[in-house]
Amino acid sequence: MAESVSATRINAIPTEIRDLSVPAIREAAKGGERVNVILATNSITADAIPTFSTARPLWAPHLPSAGHVEPAENKRLYYTYLYYSGFSADELKKELRANTFDVVAPVFGPDRALPALSGGHPLTAAEIRAATVEFAAFCAAFGEKQASEPIVDSVILPAQDEPVLSNLQRWYEYDGGTTTGEFRVYRLKPKFQPQAAK
Repeated sequence: MAESVSATRINAIPTEIRDLSVPAIREAAKGGERVNVILATNSITADAIPTFSTARPLWAPHLPSAGHVEPAENKRLYYTYLYYSGFSADELKKELRANTFDVVAPVFGPDRALPALSGGHPLTAAEIRAATVEFAAFCAAFGEKQASEPIVDSVILPAQDEPVLSNLQRWYEYDGGTTTGEFRVYRLKPKFQPQAAK
């Protein structure tokens, strides 16, 4: 009983966010002849996308285990997620230094995020610098090819204090948007000519 009570308390807020996300996920997943790709700016909503729809998240914390995504591809999708979300290289460096699990795991692997459990070693300053440079280069080189892999069909944003995603708006046009409870859903249209899948 003590373990159940503790786990319930820890997961109460994420569970509430997940429940509140369901209408927005279902709205974002509507339509389309292929599997929709959804960008959700919070990881709890992103993780819930495959549970409540046939769509897929652009990136989510459990994408490697749920979607059989290789580490290199997971990191590329994570960098794309950070780029669209307006995350800077300096912010990445700060989170890596703080050993934030959801940041370290997609960049270096889960064993490096939990070195005490995996027998690995903590991140070094040199590794953090290298990842920061790598992400900055990724952002600088971002172009139509990167925006096409994959095409993002919709974005889920908080209805209150809605962020301006200038990098996403550089590549996509928003429609008028639909408010669903705590979230606002925008369907996206590429401003570029999508490149054919290989």
